Amino acid sequence: MVSMLRRKRFVTQITKLSEDEIQQRAEQAGRDAANDQSEAGNLVADHSSYAGNYTCEVHGDDCRQIDGDHVVNVEGDYFLKVTGNMHIECGGGFFFGAEGAPKSADKNGNDQDTDVQKHTLRFGSDVDVNVVGAKFALQGSEMELAAQSHKIAGGSYDNGCSNISLGAGGDLILSATNSVSIVTTVLNETINMTSAVPALKSGIFRQIRGSEESFLIAGGGASDNPPRYTIANPSGAYTNTQGLGWTTTTAAGAATLTAGAGLVAITAGAACTIKAAAAIGITAEANVTVVGASIFLN
Repeated sequence: MVSMLRRKRFVTQITKLSEDEIQQRAEQAGRDAANDQSEAGNLVADHSSYAGNYTCEVHGDDCRQIDGDHVVNVEGDYFLKVTGNMHIECGGGFFFGAEGAPKSADKNGNDQDTDVQKHTLRFGSDVDVNVVGAKFALQGSEMELAAQSHKIAGGSYDNGCSNISLGAGGDLILSATNSVSIVTTVLNETINMTSAVPALKSGIFRQIRGSEESFLIAGGGASDNPPRYTIANPSGAYTNTQGLGWTTTTAAGAATLTAGAGLVAITAGAACTIKAAAAIGITAEANVTVVGASIFLN
């Protein structure tokens, strides 16, 4: 009962002291404990200064709890070596900046490098970069990606560049479940022309389960009106082979077949019919030969 009364009187006395009196009593208690051989402590902040090198060894765990900011200023190089796992958790923004400035002098003042340094990141195993619900952007004057296998998966892929070059040492495959659209002013195709040794079989091979339609519309220049569909073989003729049948229909206008320096031969395995809604003219600068089992002229 007596001890409780003494404690109550002590607490009452403490509560009546001012801030300066509490500071003075704390400093006096420190001096009394050290027999007046230590400096007075500061309850607000501490400062340590070392004129030379400072080394520290902790043969165990080193844990720190910082309620405010943690600032480290290094005038020279900074080395951090971790033999185990390394975890960095940031609740706010994570900002990492490296300028790559050359280290023109060492710690002794001797000249060293003058070239801009190259930054490197090296990982000895798999690396996963996960940006959840946000944007991941890469900007640079030049970017190179080198890997044995490249895979891009996603809902949409947009590639907008001034110039795009696709070079494949083997095959180049374009596969789409729905459609492939090419929108351009000019489409140039060079097939088996750049190889020093032409392939034995080359060209364009199509397998279409459906129709193939080409719409030629007059262009803006006089050379494209009417539009041209040209097949030119500098070495000689070209062959057009149809499997079961061939139908050519001109909805409006004329159909013209011209052989500039050669013959025109039409061979039919069955009957051959030429029907005109108007006159038919046959003109030959030499003989005209008509041969048949029966010839009917009306």
